[in-house]
Amino acid sequence: MNDDYNSIITLYNNYYSLEDISEKVNKSRSVVYKIITKLIKENVLEKRVKSSNKIDHIILHNLDKSLGDISKLCNKSEESVKSRIYLLKRFNKIDKQYKVKLSNNILKSVSILDRSSIEWTEELTIRLKDLVSKHSLEKVSNILQIHPIDICEYLYTFSNISYYENSNSYIEWTKDKHDLLLEYYSELDINSLEKLLGFKWKKIFNRAKIFGLKRKFIYKTSRLESYFVDILNQLEIEFEAQVEIPFKTTKYYADFVCNSNIIFELQGDYWHGNPIKFPNPTDFQKTKIANDSLRKGNLESLGYKVIYIWEYDVKNNIEIVISKIHDALLPV
Repeated sequence: MNDDYNSIITLYNNYYSLEDISEKVNKSRSVVYKIITKLIKENVLEKRVKSSNKIDHIILHNLDKSLGDISKLCNKSEESVKSRIYLLKRFNKIDKQYKVKLSNNILKSVSILDRSSIEWTEELTIRLKDLVSKHSLEKVSNILQIHPIDICEYLYTFSNISYYENSNSYIEWTKDKHDLLLEYYSELDINSLEKLLGFKWKKIFNRAKIFGLKRKFIYKTSRLESYFVDILNQLEIEFEAQVEIPFKTTKYYADFVCNSNIIFELQGDYWHGNPIKFPNPTDFQKTKIANDSLRKGNLESLGYKVIYIWEYDVKNNIEIVISKIHDALLPV
């Protein structure tokens, strides 16, 4: 093993950052990252433990306990623990059928329900009709613990649904539109979907979100997203796009998530006020910057690491983008 390797080992074990190690051994961060990753795989270096990894370890070894008990062990809020469980299920580290125990011993799923064969008994049908007269599709699905697609397809068997109090939310999505959404959501670009279904993108996206549908690429019409996907693929980095992250009474959608807790957010220069291009932001940009800061803080409070990738860098400074990716994913 050469002197460079020995120096990298010493610096890494003393918790120097990737940037500091690169400067001291006079090598690019990309080269240092590859060396460290190689040494970890060969068990020469021990992977550093992040706080989120510790939380995951506690969760994975206490799944038989209640949410309240797990939260105490993690020293985190129940909201934070639920969010981690949700992501661990998304990344197949926890079985998707797992249900977390609440304090009152009621079981509640924190994952998208799986579709299954439903026996629509007369009693269940009466209850369904009562619920849809009062609640949204998503809430009915949560109450009955039945996938919303199964609920919709059963509702379409009825000729008269005028008794629904929330009829618009059910009636406007006809069976034809429902079938088209399921068939083409992952295939067509946003404009084509809007023309095909006759709805604005927000309505389409919200319906698809309830159904748990995913697109092959997020924002297919966006070159910025496509460029970043190409970079991740070339670096052979696994990722999940447009990941739903619950936070208190709302939900965030992270652009790209790697290693279950690293978030890469693509920031358009104008819309998010890139300080390099807009040193004197407009009032609109100031509002966006403030909102971005709040969002970032909330996500970090749940144990995520949030990395901004600017449009300008994707188009002009690929090396900076790659360095940011390596820095974020370096096991420190």
